[in-house]
Amino acid sequence: MEDALRLIADGAGRAKILAGGQSLIPMLNLRLFAPAAVVDINRLKELSYIRIEGAEVKIGAMTRHRAIEDSAELRGALPILPARSQTQSRTRLRPLAQPLMRYR
Repeated sequence: MEDALRLIADGAGRAKILAGGQSLIPMLNLRLFAPAAVVDINRLKELSYIRIEGAEVKIGAMTRHRAIEDSAELRGALPILPARSQTQSRTRLRPLAQPLMRYR
């Protein structure tokens, strides 16, 4: 996490964050901009979590839809989220994308 923050700061406003890549990668391919740095935050475990603290539900920025869908704790505390997550992500595409994502 510290390295990612340092790289973003060193980019002086010209660094781009790569989270999912669905919008950034096409723009890079089309050469719409040339960032000073591309910082991939996909593997930052600090940003991937589901925490239920009293009446609060906290979900990290990099928490995957599958984790939300599969969370028994979340289904108990706020059942609408896992149910809604199933309709948001395209489960048919996941098996196609997973081999590509593993080798990033």
